[in-house]
Amino acid sequence: MYIFESPRLGFRKITHADVPVFHEMLSNREATRYWSTLPHATLSETHTWITGSATLTHDYAILLKPTNEVIGKIVYRGPEIGFLLHPRVWGRGYATEALEGFLQVLWEEGVEVVRADVDPRNEKCLKLLKRFGFRTTGQAEGTYVTWEGVCGSVYLELGRPRVGEEGEKLKDGEVKGGEVGSVAVVADAEIAD
Repeated sequence: MYIFESPRLGFRKITHADVPVFHEMLSNREATRYWSTLPHATLSETHTWITGSATLTHDYAILLKPTNEVIGKIVYRGPEIGFLLHPRVWGRGYATEALEGFLQVLWEEGVEVVRADVDPRNEKCLKLLKRFGFRTTGQAEGTYVTWEGVCGSVYLELGRPRVGEEGEKLKDGEVKGGEVGSVAVVADAEIAD
């Protein structure tokens, strides 16, 4: 059932059966506070959004084991990474666990660099990404319109650890990525862990 999994989470492709749960998330003002689009007003809007997700190779629903409750999503749109969790599961370490597992999958597939574009007000997401070794590469103003108004972006990137590179061990046993040299404007990554 899962494409990949971590100790508490399973990951599978998003399907149209997920429209109600994703609509609950994407219409939630707290969940979409830092999202790069306005909250979804209708199920039809969420259905269209999921149809677009189906075309992406690395766009996964995050499921809580053992119940298989959908609690969020994580996506890689080369080289951009993004993720979203339902507010009711924030603060339990699921974002850390999901990102750790997802980065491992991307590194094993040979991805060299992942990037993120984060609303500068989303301090929890910035803190999470920096724990994984993401480095700030730039900032911009007026990049997105959210329900709170126009916001800016903090651009970050993380390079794949090189063969033979030990990396810096983190609290939970993760390994930070390697150095990279390019900068790009990228899509969204929002979360509260």
